[in-house]
Amino acid sequence: MIKAGEVWLIDHGAALTFQYDWQHVTEQTPRRPGTFVGDHLLSVTPRELAASDRELGPKLSRTVLQHALDCVPDELLSPLVPALGDLSRQRSAYVAFLWKRLQAPRPFVRP
Repeated sequence: MIKAGEVWLIDHGAALTFQYDWQHVTEQTPRRPGTFVGDHLLSVTPRELAASDRELGPKLSRTVLQHALDCVPDELLSPLVPALGDLSRQRSAYVAFLWKRLQAPRPFVRP
């Protein structure tokens, strides 16, 4: 969104669509490429995405993901808890999903 001449990033969960349908998440779901909107404000070329992936991919460890999920306020996760039972399990599910998605070759990066 552009507001007062500045770019404001608003995601509304668009990048984490799996979180709205946990009962259909399988072992293969994190490995699916997903879909991208061609005219997205932050779109990049496949070459730029591959270059960013090479630089940034190795910086994300499972520990970093766990820390990030530990920092998410309970209030943001609690609407999704009925799918998995409790907040601890919910956080672990996010970490497991994202960690599997980050394993090379990453399904969202074309060589």
